[in-house]
Amino acid sequence: MKRIIIEKQTQLNIWKILYYFLIYSFIGFLIETTFGLITKGVLESRQSLLIGPFCFIYGISATLIIIFFNKYKNNIIKLFIGSIIICGLAEYLMSYICETLYSFKWWDYSHLFLNINGRICLIYCIFWGILGVFLIKQINPLFTKIYYIFNKNYKLCNSILLGIITFLFVDMYISNISLNMFSKKIANEFNIDTSNNTSYTYFEQIANKVIDVSALVKIYPNMQIVDKNNNSILISTLYPNTINYYYKIR
Repeated sequence: MKRIIIEKQTQLNIWKILYYFLIYSFIGFLIETTFGLITKGVLESRQSLLIGPFCFIYGISATLIIIFFNKYKNNIIKLFIGSIIICGLAEYLMSYICETLYSFKWWDYSHLFLNINGRICLIYCIFWGILGVFLIKQINPLFTKIYYIFNKNYKLCNSILLGIITFLFVDMYISNISLNMFSKKIANEFNIDTSNNTSYTYFEQIANKVIDVSALVKIYPNMQIVDKNNNSILISTLYPNTINYYYKIR
């Protein structure tokens, strides 16, 4: 009987995958916010989108680790190396895609030892490896149990998940328009030659009127704009009169 329960809890379906993605995206947001608080002494935004408190790199990485490496939970070395590989690939691809789409960098590891194009580096890959082991050995079993507690009323549970995912899609759509608008606005105002130097679309014109620059600088405090020669500029330095954090503790 115990074996049947364990096998059931290790089986994956679309609802459980969505649950993992949302939970670990939110936890990632909390981790990044805490990291910023400790290292910089400020409470600043570390979210991926305009509205929701989610950090997608954590949600994507954790979900991929669970899907592909949960079977190695008793082999720490394979789990550690697998987590490094899969999270490193996810982080690199996400950085590349975001830069290609918006001419923005969300992070830059160029100053760190053994980095690849500033997108990934050795120290953070090791961090991902440790986090992956801790995830599979300690964290995920707990959240899987919580999932099955709530899933006793599976219709309600799935409806909540679907509602949050629907909200995320709306948030992604709004964020996409806003980021494109912001990239073009910066390029035009500061004469920066980017791959995004085109005129505003209809919805981007609306976003330009509705969304204040200071709000975007505060939401994305560490973001850099990248020109065609791969030179990058921290956006907050372009708007020196704008505060790029919510609260300063020191």
